Amino acid sequence: MADARHNSLLRIAAIQSAQLGAAQQDVADAARAEQPAQAALRTAEQATLDAATDWHAAIDQAGFQPELARAFAGRLLSACDAGAEAKTHAHAVAADRTATELEWKLAEARNRQAERRVRESRKMLVRARDERALDITSDRVSFEWSVR
Repeated sequence: MADARHNSLLRIAAIQSAQLGAAQQDVADAARAEQPAQAALRTAEQATLDAATDWHAAIDQAGFQPELARAFAGRLLSACDAGAEAKTHAHAVAADRTATELEWKLAEARNRQAERRVRESRKMLVRARDERALDITSDRVSFEWSVR
């Protein structure tokens, strides 16, 4: 009975270990996915700043040209929209990474718990074996004393 329980705990620990490995891989994948999203966000923010600079330069020049200023304003608005989309995507990817890290931490805790249970089960098996050996030894001693 105890051996079957111990074997079950060993299987559970192996499953938890595999799940921990998968969770670690998921964290690495999420971190890799976050890098391009952050780079796209920085690029979009820089494009927005460049468009704003060009628009301000068009407005501030001495010979004001409304069509040119309108074109720069349109570029600025589209850059702002692209920046907002990039920011939303970057935040979603960051939230994904955070959720993945939480799952990894939970998998790590479950793995440690399974390993602890296996160690405790191993100790119980050793203790039961030692108790059986002591019972056998005490029976032998009792028998030898009774024969005398």
